[in-house]
Amino acid sequence: MAADPQCLVEEARSILAEELRRRNLTPSKPSAVDDKPAVVSELASVRLARTIVAFLLNLANAIFGPGVMELAILPNIGFSRSVVAWQARAWLFSISMAALLGYFTARKWSPRTALWVWTLPVATLAIGGVTLASAGISFWRQFIAPDCLNDLQSCREFLTYTIPAVRGVAYSAAAWFWFRTR
Repeated sequence: MAADPQCLVEEARSILAEELRRRNLTPSKPSAVDDKPAVVSELASVRLARTIVAFLLNLANAIFGPGVMELAILPNIGFSRSVVAWQARAWLFSISMAALLGYFTARKWSPRTALWVWTLPVATLAIGGVTLASAGISFWRQFIAPDCLNDLQSCREFLTYTIPAVRGVAYSAAAWFWFRTR
C-alpha cells in the first residue's frame, strides 16, 4: 500500500503515513508487481498458440497421413476393380491407418490435443448432413454408401466429409486408447 498510496482514500493515506512513521519505515518505490499479469497473460497466449498448432498438426496427421500411407501401399496390393471394393478399401484404410497413426503419435509425443482431433471433421460432417437433410437428400446415400457410378457429386462428398470424419474418429480413439493403457 505504501508503494502506491494513490489507491487509498485521503483519510487512509494519512493513517498509513502515521503508521509508517511510528514503525520507523520508509515507503519503498513502486515494485514490478504490475508486470506479473503481463507475464502471466503472455505465458497463457504462448500456451494457447502451442495448443492450436499441436491440434492442427494432429488434424493434418489424422486426415492426410492415411492417404499418404495408402499411396505407398496401394501399388503393392493392387487397385480396386469395382466401386464397392474401392469404398470398402477407403473405409478399411481410413480406419486402420488413422488408428495406427493416432496410437503411435500419442505414444511418441503424448499430445493431449490428439484426443480432440475428431471434433472438427465430425462437426463438418454433421453440418453437411443437416444441409442435405434440409434438401431432402438421404444421408446414407450421400455420405456412407454413395453411388459413385451414377452420382459423382456423392463420391466427392464421401471423400470430403465422411473419410476425414472417419479418420479423425479413429485417430482420436487410438490416442485415447494409448492414454488409457499406459
